[in-house]
Amino acid sequence: MKDSGLSQDEFWDHIYNDLTIEDISFGEGENFYPLHYKPRKFLYIEDFFLECIKNIYNKRVISIGGGIDKIGVYLAKNGNEVTMVEISEIAIRKTLLLAKRMSIESGIQINRMDWQIAKPGQHFDVIVAHDSLHHMDWEKSVENVYLALKDGGVYISMEPVCLLNVIKFLHKRFPFRSAPYLISQEAELTVKNIDFLKKRFRRTEIFFFDTFTRASVTYILYKFGFRGMIRFLSRADFHLIRILPFLKPLSSYVVIKAYK
Repeated sequence: MKDSGLSQDEFWDHIYNDLTIEDISFGEGENFYPLHYKPRKFLYIEDFFLECIKNIYNKRVISIGGGIDKIGVYLAKNGNEVTMVEISEIAIRKTLLLAKRMSIESGIQINRMDWQIAKPGQHFDVIVAHDSLHHMDWEKSVENVYLALKDGGVYISMEPVCLLNVIKFLHKRFPFRSAPYLISQEAELTVKNIDFLKKRFRRTEIFFFDTFTRASVTYILYKFGFRGMIRFLSRADFHLIRILPFLKPLSSYVVIKAYK
């Protein structure tokens, strides 16, 4: 994995600058896949994440690092008081455009800041992070999540994982990426990272995904038009992991629910 030579904000400004109005539209039934990697739209984990947040109403919420933040806009549309934290100025502008199109400009607040060095200062009922905290220092970011949550609050996150050293070795020797959207600050979560989370929070639930429907597989299926197969295989993958828990260390993504 090579560094792009850009700072975090410059890098993400570059990514989000290329997205069109059509890219940032948000229709009924959509999920929150990363806009710069469209095969993820068809993975079951995205639908699962939507299920985790769709019944959040009338809460104080932070959405961390959502880019063009469909999640924050969705939660504001549901009547929540939403604060979004984002480092990219271009992503913020396009999030405001999306909010205007959804007629909820007054329901959101967006702060341009780096969450890992933020000083929250307030307490929230829910904090969500969709594929974002692994771009930051994990322990600093999780500590800020903990400090910003009310007692009884919940942190809901989706992140990539690599729990086996042999897989980490293969990733380093034979990296596969279908698009150049990685930078040197990004790192898949490890056993140590998950242990830190479990020790910090009162209770955690971790759901494992994508043992067989890894990025390389989904990219190939997407490229050759087998998009329905991605959805079918990733759902089957999730249920297989639940039936055969020894497959968990082979997973490439997790959804986390941590309670303070």
